[in-house]
Amino acid sequence: MYESVETIEFVKGQQYTNRKGTYIILDIQPQSIQVRYEDGLEETLDATIQRRILSNMTLPPRTPEPPPRSRGGKKQT
Repeated sequence: MYESVETIEFVKGQQYTNRKGTYIILDIQPQSIQVRYEDGLEETLDATIQRRILSNMTLPPRTPEPPPRSRGGKKQT
């Protein structure tokens, strides 16, 4: 099964990936995490939002809707 947002716990020193890239946790606060991306950029991120992103990234890809069928006869070429 997939991890829910509430069960994801960040661990200092561990790597995680969001849509911006892979980062390492430098510090954990109750509502935020201090991270360093692979390119050296450091940011403070909202922990709840990052949990949601990680949870959503583990979901299977959605199957696109098939294109609508035409109601007419055969297509002429």
